[in-house]
Amino acid sequence: MPITIQDIAKHAKVSTATVSRVLNNSPKVDPQTRQKVLSIIKKFNYKPNPLARGLIRQKTESIGLFVPPSPYFFSQYYFREIARGISEVLGPTKYELIIKQPKSFDINLGYPSDISLDSYDGLILISPPKDDRLVKQLEILRKKPTVIINFRSSVLNFVDLDNVSEAKKMTEYLINLGHKKILFINGIPTSLNSLDRLEGYKLALLKNNISYNPSIVFYADFDQAKAYDFMKKFLESGESVDAVFCANDLMAIGAICAIKEKGLRVPEDIPVVGFDDIDIAGYFDPPLTTIHQPLFEMGKKAAELLLNQIENGETIKQEYVIFQGELIIRKSCGGNYDKEIYDKKNSDLIVER
Repeated sequence: MPITIQDIAKHAKVSTATVSRVLNNSPKVDPQTRQKVLSIIKKFNYKPNPLARGLIRQKTESIGLFVPPSPYFFSQYYFREIARGISEVLGPTKYELIIKQPKSFDINLGYPSDISLDSYDGLILISPPKDDRLVKQLEILRKKPTVIINFRSSVLNFVDLDNVSEAKKMTEYLINLGHKKILFINGIPTSLNSLDRLEGYKLALLKNNISYNPSIVFYADFDQAKAYDFMKKFLESGESVDAVFCANDLMAIGAICAIKEKGLRVPEDIPVVGFDDIDIAGYFDPPLTTIHQPLFEMGKKAAELLLNQIENGETIKQEYVIFQGELIIRKSCGGNYDKEIYDKKNSDLIVER
């Protein structure tokens, strides 16, 4: 059985608090007592647990990265790029990044509010749902340095994309191509990303005097297979649309696969666009028109905000950064696109790849 700090205290005939002060090089320990404790530590080859030492100092030198419980989350480009950005910043520091994926998770309410937070100096949460319980707890306590990615808080630090503007931009682009009946395949109903992208879609329709039709708005949980299944059933129903806008690239790829299996062509028969600009978007057949989301930069900024909060404590006010995306035009949208006219109207919005 491994020796504990209590064992060291017993053999040295001092309190555990004294042993703790010796371990942390406190000047308050008498030199003779310090030497006695160090001798016992050496005798028993005692190696203190770094986390336990951190808790004694109220510092663990650990950052908790909380992610949704989807079994596919870690394989997604979205997570990989955010995590890469976070690691870029935290890598050279003393902090260890600990990834946590809670087993208990309500798709509508998110992370449980009773998660133990004492093991971390700070937290980064990725894409919690609108009414997340843990976020509400953190907002009330205001004691744990926290940054949330793809979420907006009136109290906590956050990093987000302007999803409303980006979805509006994409929908307006399709409308400029002459499409009015645009099928929208959205993500998770309670996700703020989904809610904001739906809002952008609606705003573009409203701006162009096109009635919003809820019968052509569906949810596929940001999942490629679900989008494929939905698109297959939709086509089999005999329904027709001018174009398909998917709230992420994986769903767009699933939709394209279903369209091709039906013997239809993309973009000649049905244009399809996505969102995120994942790594394979430019190599898919056809290459996917999408919104580039600067995920790596968002991860970096989240880590920078968190470190600033940890180091400065309550001396800083809430900080947040809202990123802009880029419309990446590739071959999956087709249509009679008048590039010169569109560029003049949206010269600051468009990037061609």
